Amino acid sequence: MAYIQIEYTEYSCRYNMPDFCEQCLTSYAADVGCKYCDDDRKNIHSYLSFGDCRNVESTKKYKGLSVKHYEAKEFEDSYNPHLNCMILKTAKREYLCDKVVIDGVTVYPLNKKE
Repeated sequence: MAYIQIEYTEYSCRYNMPDFCEQCLTSYAADVGCKYCDDDRKNIHSYLSFGDCRNVESTKKYKGLSVKHYEAKEFEDSYNPHLNCMILKTAKREYLCDKVVIDGVTVYPLNKKE
């Protein structure tokens, strides 16, 4: 049994659009065709750190799990580095984690020496 502590962010649409997707978080938000997409490219200082659509809301969450089986895989997006995370899959759910601690050892993010 492994004890896992995670820190993750859940994203949602301010207008509760059912087709909210990862593209809403990127510079391609306007390509989705959403009538609520707010990607005013003239006002570059108003962009949020996680994408062009300003109707995306984020909630930071924390969770502790005791699981027998899990799969953890690092995900890197060279085009949208704010989407870099560790994908943690358990029997019930998949989490896109900003931080993962397994049995007291931080496995993501690792402090990389340059």
